[in-house]
Amino acid sequence: MLAHPDFGTLTNRIADYLDDTLAAGIAAQNQLYDSVSDLMMRIGKEEKSLRQAATTQAKEAKALRRKLYADELTQIETLFKTILSSIKKEHPTGKPEAAKAMTKDAFDKMRFELTKGGAAAEILKVQPEQITAYLAESMSIMDGVSEEMKENLSRTLLPFFKKPVKSG
Repeated sequence: MLAHPDFGTLTNRIADYLDDTLAAGIAAQNQLYDSVSDLMMRIGKEEKSLRQAATTQAKEAKALRRKLYADELTQIETLFKTILSSIKKEHPTGKPEAAKAMTKDAFDKMRFELTKGGAAAEILKVQPEQITAYLAESMSIMDGVSEEMKENLSRTLLPFFKKPVKSG
């Protein structure tokens, strides 16, 4: 995954989303639309012959406003799925037994860790770090995947599994 040509784009979009770069850009764009709308309304008030056209233009400018974070997560998710799909096409496992064994081993390992070795699953809360670690570990069936690559993938995916912090 790290070698995919779009991986840098994906991580940049995630970083921009997390540090509110995209939200700041959208907020600035919305402010510009508000300014244009206000200007059109002033023109409409000052020039009666332009009132209807100015009001229409003001409404159109307001309609261009976007909600913060409206579709950034969808774009990130779509890019992530596209990368994964591309990887699957480029590197088919061709080893269903190995994939099945890895899945069983991963499940057994998760169950052991979650139950602290017991038979019954009593712990109901899985931590985001556990999810990302297992997702990264599942990449081990692909040739050339290093520990560093798995750690980077785990760190990159972690924000998707943590509860979002609402900004006021």
